[in-house]
Amino acid sequence: MRRGATYDRGLGSGPGPNREGAPVDITVDITVVGEGSVLAAPDTLRLYAGVEVRRSSAADAFEAARAAAARLAEALGRAGVAARDVTTVELSLGPEYEAYPKVAAYRAAQGVEAVVRDVGPYAGRADHVIDTVAGGWARRRG
Repeated sequence: MRRGATYDRGLGSGPGPNREGAPVDITVDITVVGEGSVLAAPDTLRLYAGVEVRRSSAADAFEAARAAAARLAEALGRAGVAARDVTTVELSLGPEYEAYPKVAAYRAAQGVEAVVRDVGPYAGRADHVIDTVAGGWARRRG
């Protein structure tokens, strides 16, 4: 915001024109700081779920993890989660050692994020979402 005003700038003896008698334009900055909050019932839920398998070969572990992830995606679909709302967020494959460098097995994992858009049936009951989606074969972490 610009305003016409007189300002001394230390050149005169007080408010009024400068020494040349001309008004001095000053720039006024206004800064507003605020804080607010909104309370609303949740309308979406982000569910992070995954599968993990252990097999004797890396190929078998990877294939088993992919098959288990496909079953997870099917279960999410049966629970009402659209395919477009399921995204892979983790995919890993690595050895487990009996005694380094001897490999005992390979562990593969795949994790997904599922967006549940109709949380009404599950409001406040995350365990119910997991049980509905996983049908009892889920292992919970955390």
